[in-house]
Amino acid sequence: MERKWTCIWLLFLLYTPLISQVADQTSNSDIRDDAETKYGPIAELINGEKYYYPYWNDSGDPFFLPEQSKGVDIVIRGRHFINQNIRYDIYNQFIVLDYINLHGVSANIALRNEWVDQFYIGQKLFRKYLDEDGRERFGQLIYESSVSCIYFWDKLYVADLQNGQKHYEFSDPIRNASIIIGGETTLYKSKKSFFKKFPKQQQALIKSYLREKGIKFKKVDDEEMRLLMKFINQAS
Repeated sequence: MERKWTCIWLLFLLYTPLISQVADQTSNSDIRDDAETKYGPIAELINGEKYYYPYWNDSGDPFFLPEQSKGVDIVIRGRHFINQNIRYDIYNQFIVLDYINLHGVSANIALRNEWVDQFYIGQKLFRKYLDEDGRERFGQLIYESSVSCIYFWDKLYVADLQNGQKHYEFSDPIRNASIIIGGETTLYKSKKSFFKKFPKQQQALIKSYLREKGIKFKKVDDEEMRLLMKFINQAS
């Protein structure tokens, strides 16, 4: 009798991982089925993986401007989809599609990054570029020409001690401003390091432009930076 129960227990241990795997596959399949029922048979939009959010007990979130997640326009494999609920997880580099499933429950899919061409969050356009380390990732396009300017965004996920207890929190979005010249991407962190990207004669023109427009480089907004890059490309 003892040997019989031992065999049954071994069979349970062997088949439990298989049962779990089937359950996970069914869960992902259900989400796709729900999404397909809502959006129609559009593989480009609903193809992805279930997005799990593990940060419920942490402060902040991993997203870029989560309050502007509604009404996002996105292009996937050349197809345009407007007014989608999209969040950009800049900590994990995921594009997340939010929707309500057939049961009235919020569901989330992490889209396939290799399929996503570009998307708008508000007026900010994101496309894929190579960063300074040669990794392909989404960057906010400021200006694209022979000299381009791209902002790559990140967040830090750091431990914080409060009342003797350890918890984690996300930082505010961190902008990694970059210049792309001749296909080479380099970061700049100050006006001085920005000027070093250009010949001395061009530096003088840029300084003159900033003085004329009254632009404080540390506080330059997206539109001012776009116009500056336009000037640099026309003057080069």
